[in-house]
Amino acid sequence: MHSKGYIYGGNKGQSGGYLFVLETCPDVRTVHLHAISNGDPQWDAYLTFRDALRTNAGLRQRYALLKARLVAEFSDDRAAYTASKASFIQSVLHAKSWSTFNR
Repeated sequence: MHSKGYIYGGNKGQSGGYLFVLETCPDVRTVHLHAISNGDPQWDAYLTFRDALRTNAGLRQRYALLKARLVAEFSDDRAAYTASKASFIQSVLHAKSWSTFNR
């Protein structure tokens, strides 16, 4: 990964596995790559959230609006931006049905 220009961000454990970032210039990250072991429960959560977004247009719209608001609010604080998305993501992961997000 290093030979391709990625910077190793360490093992984030349950917060993202092994992190690699690619920057276009210092402090301008264009890619966040998370490497997670096959079979890790976190991988299942990533796929579940992805599938929910793919199948539910209302959910996609709500997530896009949330992200836009958080970018404006936390433009200089990536950690706060990420943390502020957590409750939405957890609500999707624990929902019995994604249709409830169409409201």
